Amino acid sequence: MLQLKTLRTLSAIDRGSILADPLLRGLLLVPLMVALAVRGLLPLILEQVAALVEVELTWLFAPMAGYIVVTMAPLLAGTVIGFLLLDQRDDRTFLALRVTPLPLGLYLSYRLALPIGIAVLISLVAVALAGGQGLGLGGAWFAALAAAPLAPVTALGLVAFARNKLEGMALMKTLSILLAAPLAGLFMPLAGWSLPLLLLPTFWVAQATWALQAGTNPWGWIAGSWCISGLLLFLLLRRFQRMLLVQDY
Repeated sequence: MLQLKTLRTLSAIDRGSILADPLLRGLLLVPLMVALAVRGLLPLILEQVAALVEVELTWLFAPMAGYIVVTMAPLLAGTVIGFLLLDQRDDRTFLALRVTPLPLGLYLSYRLALPIGIAVLISLVAVALAGGQGLGLGGAWFAALAAAPLAPVTALGLVAFARNKLEGMALMKTLSILLAAPLAGLFMPLAGWSLPLLLLPTFWVAQATWALQAGTNPWGWIAGSWCISGLLLFLLLRRFQRMLLVQDY
């Protein structure tokens, strides 16, 4: 009972921290703005590029738009929680938890589950703003489910590798290649040198989204997204725990 009360208190603190920080508030709105931009500008960009290279590219719009819109929300929701975790690590909140009734494991579970819920809700709204992109309500839900584990991976990745928010922003820009890399799957078969893409959770999200748009079975891709993300979370948690041990001294 005391633990649940503590988690409710933390939830209220989180809302206050996010609402008080313009950067964090803005990050949660970015997926919605991207959805509108994708809907209005991506067809024009593809049209201009197609005219330059003299190749028909309109077929790229739906898969590119669907994947980008679905993926942005969990990445940015995870970034928001990752920045909160960075602040708490600097404030030695994790060390202070050791003398409270709330175990560190339960606290981290709450922290990493929170962006999943946020990401799913924002993804559904973003897909609607982007015009559906051939997903429909059910498809949007399953695509959001496939992308959801990207949120805790992003959050824990930031706190495991960045020392402050500035480094966190730089890290997010560097890792943006993870967002773009799966688009290569639109142009090449899944064989040979493309197999390393299987190690990227974003690749599984892309394939799940495209399967849903095509009306084929997405469950293998959804399961793969969660499995790869689970492995990454395990490795990131080990690194984070080692950082906490160093912080003790």
